[in-house]
Parts: sequence; structure tokens; C-alpha cells
Amino acid sequence: MIAWTHWFRVYFGSSKSPDKDISRALEMAQKAIALNDSYGHPHCLLGYIYLFFHHEYEKAVSEMQQAVAKAPNDAECRAHMASVFNFIGRNEEAINLAKQAIRLNPFPQSYYLEFLGKALCFAGQYKEAIEAHKKALSLNPKYLYSMIGLAIAYSLSGREEEARAMAADILMIEPSFSIKRHEMRSPYKNRADTELMINALRKAGLPD
Repeated sequence: MIAWTHWFRVYFGSSKSPDKDISRALEMAQKAIALNDSYGHPHCLLGYIYLFFHHEYEKAVSEMQQAVAKAPNDAECRAHMASVFNFIGRNEEAINLAKQAIRLNPFPQSYYLEFLGKALCFAGQYKEAIEAHKKALSLNPKYLYSMIGLAIAYSLSGREEEARAMAADILMIEPSFSIKRHEMRSPYKNRADTELMINALRKAGLPD
């Protein structure tokens, strides 16, 4: 949990020393594994660190696979693996993993549904993506990442008026939102996926 705390400080932008916090997160996750390597969550965190801060995609996948292997009935591990697989372009697998997580935990966190919606969207299943993000927002009406996901899905499916309305809601929640900052939080392996996201957000009317 100490490791996750350092990670969240960096991910959500509250860290005054991001490099130190990420180093500390890495150290604590590795220490947790050294103490007891039967627990999946430290491997999930290592996967995110490798993905977001080092762009070491294969290492990220390996850590997530280890997490699920060590905790096969843990919904969280499958949900996090879905998120990583979406960023590396393995969208169909991400969809299946997110659905498995929801079956394992029928009262899911909103981000399970966000991960599912994002994977569906990048697989071209816009109607289903919109439904997933709406379910996430029914659990947490101000969940920014599903609001962003809805703006992208609406934009890509040609529902421009709804995309612009969602963009306005995003700016109410986060007035400093920029596409560039969101791009930095979205380490897609394939540049084509990044461009798809950027163009959809621009079309929705969000600022660069």
C-alpha cells in the first residue's frame, strides 16, 4: 500500500518529486514481492510503472501475467491487466479480461467499466463502449476518465453534439484539462491509437 500511495501521488499530479516517488514505489513493490510473492497486486503496480514511466511494454505484460497467475480469482488483477492490454493494442483480450473482472466482482469499481469501455472503443465497438462508460458514471458521476472515454466514443461514432456536451462537462470538472496532458497519461504503444484519441478529443472541442 505504501508503494501504491507513491504511485498515485505521481499519477494524479500531487507529487513534488515524481522521480523519487516512482523510485520509492518501485522499491516498495519489489520489497513486498521479496517478503511474500504469493500476492498479485505488487506485480500489477510494477506493470504500471514499466508501462507509464519506462514504456517497457513487454515487462508490463509480464508483470500483469504474473499477477493474474498468482491471484487467478482476484478481480482487481484482471482489471489492471485489461488496462495494460488496451494500451499495447491487444483490445479483444482487454475486453475479455475486463468482463472477467466484472464477473468476479459483480459490484465493480467504476474503473473496471472504464477499462472495458476504453477497450471496446479502440476495438471499434462504440455503442457498447458508450454503455460501459455510462455505467461507470452511474457509479461515480464525476469520474473524469469515463467522461473522457465517453467524449472519445461519441466523437468516433459521429455523435458530435453529445461529444461536445461531454467536453463541456470535462472542463467543468477539470478546467485545466488539455489533450497534451491527457496524452502524457495515455502511454499507447501504437502511435495510431494515440492519434485516434487525440483527433477524437479535438473533434469534441477540448483544448490542445
